[in-house]
Amino acid sequence: MRKAAHAPRGPLQLLSWFYIICLFLYFSFITVVAMSSEKCLMGGHKKKDPEDQEIKDLLSKAVSIHNSKSNDENILVIKIVEATSQVVAGLKYKLIFIGEGDTSKKQYNCVAEVLSQPWISPEPQLLSLNLSPL
Repeated sequence: MRKAAHAPRGPLQLLSWFYIICLFLYFSFITVVAMSSEKCLMGGHKKKDPEDQEIKDLLSKAVSIHNSKSNDENILVIKIVEATSQVVAGLKYKLIFIGEGDTSKKQYNCVAEVLSQPWISPEPQLLSLNLSPL
């Protein structure tokens, strides 16, 4: 029985592997540099400026949705403490703020989760709004 002859490895074949390895290392380096400059995990939570008008508008809409659906007293936003965003199928925001009941004047620690998908609906979707007394 005759063995199949292997094609000799020529300089062009070795050179093509060299280029493939170089390209792989180059793109790996670029990815590492891009991720380290952002200082956040891909798909992770990214801090947002609580004073940003976009965040204020988003929270205002979320609280308005909550107040319209709730049988309890309305909540007023006193101060936005922290805001983060996360890329999902859209942008998911976690907004931590101090709220106050409009009639009782009790203050609450509030955490709202809001999903923004402008290609589906121009209005944000309130996922949750949890209150805990201060």
